[in-house]
Amino acid sequence: MSDFWMYFQLAWKHVIDIKSYNFILFLIALAVPYSFKEWRKLLLLLAFFAIGELVVLLLSFLEL
Repeated sequence: MSDFWMYFQLAWKHVIDIKSYNFILFLIALAVPYSFKEWRKLLLLLAFFAIGELVVLLLSFLEL
């Protein structure tokens, strides 16, 4: 389970890194259609995005 958290943190840091502004712009583009009242939906969407990044990093680590 510690490997999961290590890769989750690595993916999260990769997403919010200021040098990888393409991810930040993508997250902003995802957030534009949502109003403040729909913050739960947006949070869920961002969580799935982070999980997707985690999966991609895990697959690349496993060389698949």
